[in-house]
Amino acid sequence: AFDAWRTAQSGKVPAQSTIKNHNSALNRVLDLAELNGWIVKSLRPTLLNKGVKTQSRGSFSVEEYRVIYSALRTFHKQTPNEKSAATRETLQNYVLFLANTGIRHGTEALGLRWRNIEWYLRDGERYLAVNVDGKTNKRTAIARDSVVDFLWWQAQLNSRITAGDFDGLISSKSDEPVFVTRLGAVVTVHNLNRAFNALLDELDLKTGADGRTRTLYSWRHFYATQDLERGVSTHALSRQLGNSTKMIDRHYSKYSPVAECGVAQWAEEKTLMRHRLFKTARFYAVYGSGGFRVGVSKSFRVGFIGPHITHTSISS
Repeated sequence: AFDAWRTAQSGKVPAQSTIKNHNSALNRVLDLAELNGWIVKSLRPTLLNKGVKTQSRGSFSVEEYRVIYSALRTFHKQTPNEKSAATRETLQNYVLFLANTGIRHGTEALGLRWRNIEWYLRDGERYLAVNVDGKTNKRTAIARDSVVDFLWWQAQLNSRITAGDFDGLISSKSDEPVFVTRLGAVVTVHNLNRAFNALLDELDLKTGADGRTRTLYSWRHFYATQDLERGVSTHALSRQLGNSTKMIDRHYSKYSPVAECGVAQWAEEKTLMRHRLFKTARFYAVYGSGGFRVGVSKSFRVGFIGPHITHTSISS
């Protein structure tokens, strides 16, 4: 009865991942009921999962990315509605931010405040660190160099930001939300989705060549595939995205020779790199130079590798 009600409420058969989350919550309720003697074990229902197998969302090619960010430059001028225009203006910076950080659309990105962004210094180099709190709890993502420009453009839409430059803004530890419109309102998931879908329809890019629908969440897949195709390991990417290495292997193995080698290969590489901890030339030989800077420091010894793209950043 509950399965039928749930399907009727959502208008479709839920995904397996959705039912798994529901079953987990229900099991906690049943555990409590059994613990307090409200039910006996023999009467406890077995929770099944007959949901639809989840398919990964579509992604974009580099050429499609360029088409989209080029169109976004004037997209806000195509509507007479002031609020819609303001949302579209913020959308430009939002898309560029998602595509160059891999941060999740929605709660992770829209929950950001300027105090969550900081400079991280390592081996004389400066990296832009974005501290997010989302689906998989708190983590730090390292942004590509070009993100500094996108965020500064975004800051200038907020009249409450008084810093004279980006460094001053970061130093101020402002509690202002990052993604607001020039009208002072925090953008919503609904408005961003509606504006982005309208742009994709206009550009005839809503559906990819693989038949999959693209959404704002697709930029996370775009980021992942670009990094893997450049040779970033699934271990490093999993730290950036806040996913398990197993999940990255399952969804993205076709993009990376490293992913196809699996966990055993990663263990061999990690052992090799420990012996060459301060020989960065060897590290570049293993992963390909390609503009990646990987700090070799004490933080590396505990397994942290920060993928940071310099010369190969995809910018607008």
